[in-house]
This record gives sequence, C-alpha cells and structure tokens, in this order.
Amino acid sequence: MMKNRLRIATSIALVALAALSSCSDSYPGLTYDYNGDKITNNETYDKTPVMVFVNKQNFFSVSATRGGDTEPGKGTGPFDEESILTEKYTKARFYIYAFRKEKYANDKDNDLTTEPDLTYTRLSEDRPQDEFALNCLVDGPDFNYGMPARLTSDMAGSFDLLYKKDDQDKGSTIGSGNFIDEETKETQTLYYSSKYQNVGYNFFAYYIDSLNLEKHSVDIHNVSRTPESVAYDITIDGTQDIMCGSAPDLRADMFGVGEDKRYDINITKEERDVIINQGGGGYSTFAAHRGVYPIVDMKHQLAQLNFVAYPGDERCKDIVITGIEVVAPTRGTLTVAARDKKNIGFKPDMGAEGSFYLKEKSVDGNKCEALAPVPMKWPYDENNNKAPEIYSEREATEIGGSIMLPSQGSYYIRLHFKQMKKDAAGNDTEPQKLVATYTIEAPTADESGEKVFKKGYKYNIYIVVYGLQPIKMSASIEGWHEEKDPIIVDPDDPKYDNNPDDPNDEDNLRAE
Repeated sequence: MMKNRLRIATSIALVALAALSSCSDSYPGLTYDYNGDKITNNETYDKTPVMVFVNKQNFFSVSATRGGDTEPGKGTGPFDEESILTEKYTKARFYIYAFRKEKYANDKDNDLTTEPDLTYTRLSEDRPQDEFALNCLVDGPDFNYGMPARLTSDMAGSFDLLYKKDDQDKGSTIGSGNFIDEETKETQTLYYSSKYQNVGYNFFAYYIDSLNLEKHSVDIHNVSRTPESVAYDITIDGTQDIMCGSAPDLRADMFGVGEDKRYDINITKEERDVIINQGGGGYSTFAAHRGVYPIVDMKHQLAQLNFVAYPGDERCKDIVITGIEVVAPTRGTLTVAARDKKNIGFKPDMGAEGSFYLKEKSVDGNKCEALAPVPMKWPYDENNNKAPEIYSEREATEIGGSIMLPSQGSYYIRLHFKQMKKDAAGNDTEPQKLVATYTIEAPTADESGEKVFKKGYKYNIYIVVYGLQPIKMSASIEGWHEEKDPIIVDPDDPKYDNNPDDPNDEDNLRAE
C-alpha cells in the first residue's frame, strides 16, 4: 500500500505563509471505487483534509478581532499589530464557506452541468446534506453562518475549524482541517471530495466583530442564503470591524518565481495545468494533494476615522471635548459568499443614516467604553517654551479610539465640547455646552477617480482647538496595510469655516 507523506513548506512573498506540500515530485494519480452511495478507498487514495489559510500581508496589520463575548452591539474596535500579542488574537471568530466554482459543460454523469447552488449544505443537520460536495464543500452546523474558525496560535496564518454545537470554547487547540464535535467529544476531520477530485471550489471567509451565534450580539436583521449568494442585513455602531474575502483564482504565475508567487511546491507543468484548467481556477482535491491550499484575502469593508486634537492658542485650555459624532448609514448588506466573487462585500443602505459616537479604545478585548472628556492643554510658556508656529508640530492629543464607517465621499461631523468662562471678577462660571458642525471631504480618489473615504484605510482627522473662535478640522489618510505620505487639507481653508472671521458663526457653532 502506497502512503503519501506530507510536509509543511514555507512560502515567503512579503510574509511567511504555511502550505502543505507533497514530498514526491508528482503524485501518481487519484482513484476511487464508487459503488452506489459509498466511496471506498483503494491503495492509491488518501483522504485529503480541508485546510484554509489567511493572507497575512493583508490581515495581521489591518484586521479587527474581538475577545470573549461582548455585549449586544458592542464591538472592540480595530485590531492592530500590538493586539496580536493579546488574547484578542486567539479569540477572534471567523466563518468559512466553500462552494463549487462553476458548472462543467462536458460532465458525462450530468452531475456538474448545473450552476453551483449555495443552498446545499455539507454539515447542517437540519437540512439534506451534500454528502459528496457536489455544490457545498464547507459550511457550518448552523445553516446560516458557515464553519466557525479561529487562527492558530502559532501565527502561521492558518485556521482551526471549530465545529462546536454549543459554540463554547474549551481552550483546546486542534490542527487545521480538524474540528470538534461537542456531542461525541471527538476530533473529526473535514475532507475534500473523493468523488469530484478535479472539481474546483471557491473559498470564502468573513469576520464580524462581536458576532456570537448564541447571543446574536450584532444586530442581524435578515439572513439570505440563496442559490447565488449568502448575505446578511446588519446594523453597525462604529465599533465593529467587518472583513470578508475569498481565495483568488489559481493562475500559472502563483507557481512561478515572480512577486505573485504563492506556492513554494515542486509540481510538474502537467499537474499545474490540471489544477488550473480542470479546476477552473478553484481549489480541488487534486490541488490539495499537491500542497495547493486556499489562502483567503480578507479585506476590511469599512473606513476608519481617528481623531487627533492640536492646541490652536493658549485659550484652548478653556475647552473640554466631550464627544464626537459622525452621521453615516448604520445599516447595510454584507455578502460573504457568491457565485460571482465580485459581489462580495458590504453595501450600505444610504437611506438608513444615523449617528456614530466615538468611544474609547478597548483595553480588555471585550468592549469599547464611552468616551471620557478630553481637556485641552497648552504646554507652552512664552519665556521658556515657545509654541511652534505650525500647529501640527505642537503636542497632540489622541481622542478615544476610532470610528469605522461605510465608505462615502464626505462625512458630516458634530464636535461636542464645553467652554469654560469667567465672570467680571475672574471667577469660573458654569461651562457652556457647545456643538461645532463640519463636513469633511475625502482627500484622495479611489480607482474610479471619485474622491471617497476608502474601505480598508484609516484617516486621521485633525482638530485644531482655539479658545474663543471656531474649532477647525482637517483630514489626512493612512493605509491600514501600507504606509502613505499624509495628504493634508489646510485647516485654514475657508471651505471648512463658512464665516472664519466670526467667532460666533452659527453655521459652525451652536449651543448644545
């Protein structure tokens, strides 16, 4: 009996990604015995576990995760590089789907001549199961949400699949391709199809911060799993990060030597052609036997706003920032799997505008607390420590965490603050509550040439605070996953202040 030994190989593009690779130069062929409803292994066939990886280049520096069970509607904000060292990394819950990529015009048994149907299930027990993965290779025990998964603790970019009926983490670590059945307490393995060995599948993964299947802590209004797609109508509050993506279609240059190379494996041209052509660019049993596993490109579906305050003059000491509010759509549809992968992503409901409120950064991985008041400072003395002329060179104050919003061309922002005043005798009086309003336009254009706050990017919103005149704002952009030169919008540009000479400009400033 021939046995195929597997080894872990490392592929380095910009980051390391683990991939499973065959030790032999070529696999002699996959065969199976099919008799009625049962598959029996012969001497040359080994079962092939489903393994899924995430593109670390895009994920680890930009992703958002949560730790533990959060309160309803309470996300934990973006996950940054420092968070990898915390338990947020190990507790982040993802969900995975895989469906047949396309129909086959020349299938002799006519099984594959129809379009893939995403309503078929591999694992959900309350519906007829797709035993041989004709349509569905991976979904979850809950028909609506996909296979739960977590990133492995070795930070290699691979997923552990978590088939757990009560959705509770017991703290165990299992290998990729394996899952735990909580009823039997046994570790099981999810395998590729043994009947459709050359058929390619599309792999999808998504993440919604604070999603918990038992508590539904993200407000999911509707789940739609149709033959064409899987989608969720959801409400967001600005603290949740949303990611989704798919593994790219396999191409010849992924096995080459250029910058697009993903797989450091030794296969023949003939094997590569079978993987690409017969699988339609999808991920098949044949491909997995040769160490070609799906690497999902996860992408953020929201833009991230961060706020930084600079002292404008000495009188800024009279100002306390008490809140930041941004108006944008609070609902939308997140499509996480589809026949046409171009349809993957979040589409906001432009008629469902509401207010997002800036909150503090999550310190424990469980939730973001309400924003604490931020008193402004003027740390300069005219005799000993002169303030820099340029406001951006002065000591800055970061305000709260961040707000994650649907992408659009501009945002309407309300800045809530208190202004301390003194009476004729120089005594402090009751502070006046004020609101300053702004419309901030995107500083850069997307691929179409339209100026938008792009999903997957963070934007620093600069607030220049003066004591007795309108507070000013400007914006700059910074990539979550790449460094970019900041683009500054001049805070003194008249378009940010309808009447810059009037300290009581009613279009910009009003009592709360």
